[in-house]
Amino acid sequence: AVSFVQGRDAAAAISWAVAGLFRSNGVLFAGFFAYRAAVAGALLPRSLPARASASPVRRLWRGIKAAALAALVLSGFAAFQAHGFWTFCVPDRGHRPWCASAVPLLYSFVQEHYWNNGFLRYWTPQQIPNFLLAAPMIVLSGSGIQHYIRQTWPRAVVEARGRGAIGVARELCRDARLPFYVLWAVFTVYASLFMHVQVVTRVFTCLPPVYWHAAELCKDGRKVVLYYFIGYAALTTVLLANFYPPA
Repeated sequence: AVSFVQGRDAAAAISWAVAGLFRSNGVLFAGFFAYRAAVAGALLPRSLPARASASPVRRLWRGIKAAALAALVLSGFAAFQAHGFWTFCVPDRGHRPWCASAVPLLYSFVQEHYWNNGFLRYWTPQQIPNFLLAAPMIVLSGSGIQHYIRQTWPRAVVEARGRGAIGVARELCRDARLPFYVLWAVFTVYASLFMHVQVVTRVFTCLPPVYWHAAELCKDGRKVVLYYFIGYAALTTVLLANFYPPA
């Protein structure tokens, strides 16, 4: 994330590709480069030099560069899926049901077959304790995203000076934090509806806005956030060691 903000795109893409080798959610960071090219590039032409914003060649180059960097981010996840396909699907190496899928992804099969992940599949009375375990992080996420919207939206409307929705969008996209908060919102919705929800605190450790918002709350005197993180770390150390949720 730091490399992306500092403009070191190759370093950011490589680090996210390595992350994708181990955790599938690393692929979502490919969207940062799509955002920079498709959204920021389209909505902020006034912030660019005149010749840069007007040149089709420069715009094409930005798109090609973004696509290449996004592909690099996806390569880690793709490499592991290719390894799975080679191991389980290549002739004389056995055969699994997912091998015949239109897009033969080992990840999707494992998530559905062994973990029963899917839309609202975890929303059962038996999982209420796990939802309670995840509730503090979900509440923190909702609070942080809402705070960001309240902080940025009115200012964007004022700065747009009556230029309509495109003007407001331009002002919003000037904030370097925007893609991080969009990703946080996507993670929150997806985790709440599709995942084993008790893992959200562990999974969300890759999201910088979690720390930004927690730091703001602590700075405002709401130390309960700090106590929660300390207590959660101690509790889950014991639970994980004994194969209990949030494992």
